[in-house]
Amino acid sequence: MNNIPQIQVVNQPMVFLVDSPSSVDLYEGYSIGMALRDALRAIRIPCFYTLATSTETFTNTFSQRLPTAIAEVQKTPNINAIPFVHLCMHGRPEGIALTDNSFIEWFSLRQMLLSHNNVKGFDPFVCMASCDGINAMNMNNAFDNAFHFLIGNSGKVLQSDVTVAYASFYNNVIY
Repeated sequence: MNNIPQIQVVNQPMVFLVDSPSSVDLYEGYSIGMALRDALRAIRIPCFYTLATSTETFTNTFSQRLPTAIAEVQKTPNINAIPFVHLCMHGRPEGIALTDNSFIEWFSLRQMLLSHNNVKGFDPFVCMASCDGINAMNMNNAFDNAFHFLIGNSGKVLQSDVTVAYASFYNNVIY
């Protein structure tokens, strides 16, 4: 008879928030990502915030900071981090724009999201807080997916609406 105690694994959702507001947004002192970060912290939802203003910092966010955030949540063997990759930036039907006006097409973003698969072994949950964010569906192809699920809007969106909607969404999903 096997008397080895089984470890009870606890799934711990977390929000991995990547923010790349326009330079005008930063100049005016407002960012969807910063507002959402503060709202999530206020309601005690684990949130890891990164300001990625260029292609280099955006790429490093996925290759370095995402694995570090997951490891921070998974400090013990019985904790399983479930990250929601939340992207806050200006969008167009073809991809996303970063603070320095560089542009990342959906296929390039798809390649960056593979780092999540390398760390967790499954496709990420992706939330797009950007205009035309639902067009991230273009990352999928017939052979494999770039994400487990995608939440995004189909057109233009107000920053205030996005902040309230996602804070409510995460509160309902996580609690």
